[in-house]
Amino acid sequence: MLDKHNLELKVWLSEGVQVRKQPINTLTYRHLPQLAAKKEKEVVPIPHEKWAYEVVRKAADKKISDGGCTFNNPLPIIFCQFVHPGHGITPPATKIEGKLTRACLIHQRVNDDKVTLIHEMGHAVEAIGDSHSPDRGNYMHEAEPRSFMYRFQVERMARAMYAVG
Repeated sequence: MLDKHNLELKVWLSEGVQVRKQPINTLTYRHLPQLAAKKEKEVVPIPHEKWAYEVVRKAADKKISDGGCTFNNPLPIIFCQFVHPGHGITPPATKIEGKLTRACLIHQRVNDDKVTLIHEMGHAVEAIGDSHSPDRGNYMHEAEPRSFMYRFQVERMARAMYAVG
């Protein structure tokens, strides 16, 4: 979908290497002691609460900073389990003081149209925010399948705080 509009998704840590889970880009419960499980190997989904989203955002920012990311305003994308229903969420609580963007949380469950990441990136665009498109098929609509973007959405994404270049 992005290729159709000459938009490129540049991923930190991807220059010449395959992006995969590695210590520099992975949060564990050690980084999130407030969310740690009571039992070993128990998975604790991120609660749908402001404090939890702030904890996750701060931990992600520390990883990004410690890893030497050179993007001016990186958009943290966090693949995780969370209580909120759906495949993704870009909570307002993840836009914390001193940061210009929200963070996107993407669930491990993949939806059929594979547009969740781009949809959540749309929520991180200031001019789009929490709104959803009423037009079925649009990438900002809640229901699948989603397959197109309007010109104004492309322009807003290209000017987003997290846009590179």
